[in-house]
Amino acid sequence: MSRPHDVACVVHLHSTYSDGTATVAEIAGSAARTGVEVVLLTDHDTLAARRAGEEGWYGDVLVVVGQEVTPSGGHLLAFGLDEEVIHAGLDERAIARRVAAAGGLGFAAHAFSAGSSISLRVARAHGWPALDEPSLTGMELWSLETDGLERCASLREAARMLWDPARALRMGPREGALATWDRLSATRRLPAIGGLDAHQKPGVRVRGRMRGPLAGDRVFGLLQTRVLLDAPLPRDAATAATAVHEALAAGRAYIAAEGLAPAGGVAFWAEPQDPEGSAVPMGGEAPAGAYTLRARLPRAAELTLVADGAPVRTVHADALDHAVSEAGVFRLEARLDGYAWILTNPVHLR
Repeated sequence: MSRPHDVACVVHLHSTYSDGTATVAEIAGSAARTGVEVVLLTDHDTLAARRAGEEGWYGDVLVVVGQEVTPSGGHLLAFGLDEEVIHAGLDERAIARRVAAAGGLGFAAHAFSAGSSISLRVARAHGWPALDEPSLTGMELWSLETDGLERCASLREAARMLWDPARALRMGPREGALATWDRLSATRRLPAIGGLDAHQKPGVRVRGRMRGPLAGDRVFGLLQTRVLLDAPLPRDAATAATAVHEALAAGRAYIAAEGLAPAGGVAFWAEPQDPEGSAVPMGGEAPAGAYTLRARLPRAAELTLVADGAPVRTVHADALDHAVSEAGVFRLEARLDGYAWILTNPVHLR
């Protein structure tokens, strides 16, 4: 199977068009300095950045404008829409259905938010209570800043995380998130993404850059969603945005804790043992049969093959090959020093 083009994305960011502190151009600058190729902007309930002409290429960084649909309950990251989602009086299921009916993609934002461990007055819970909604495209399995800060049990712990945002990275996804994803994936494809929920607060603008404990230059290189494309991103911004959206919707992406080690070049697929068969890429689905699951990573790590939510094989290596003949939902986890580094989307053999 030929290697796809691996594109580093940061997902779930806010600008001065909602409650962020950085402009779109400043966000693109931080992306360029941290090796990010695509920014998926999700200001609250607005596509104002697009209407202002700020969607597109900034040098080698593509800014794609989506929105975070923000009712009083669970929030939804919506992409591929031409208008804001009117959500007054709608519950989470109705919001997801409205986005899907309009031809958009809907990913449950900070899906496992439980509110601040210090006090719900500091931050209330805003997880997504309807992850089994069929019209949902996928979910933000790991929301770096939300999941990290909510688990700080004291103001002192929160201050430590602001001093060293990588603490949130080392915490990994919330407890139970992976098990819930595995359970839901048993019956349908539900692609997962990793997001930042970045607002760059508190922050101070100095010479055209936001400075602060959670500034983009400090955070964008920590957690990324890396999409796998058949071809390099075209310079036509609309075509490039569509390619990214399609990859996310198909699960042709993996979550990378880039702050632990560079992750570009990860591959995971099912190769048919029948030479006449077709390979099943990450995120893909095919009838069950005789396959060899193959994983390739840029460096050695603790690799665990997960089948239907249960680990079936663990090796310390930069590659894994495992023959299967039964139906199952298979994904790969890679850890460095015990910390989650790579979480792939599954291969579905039904």
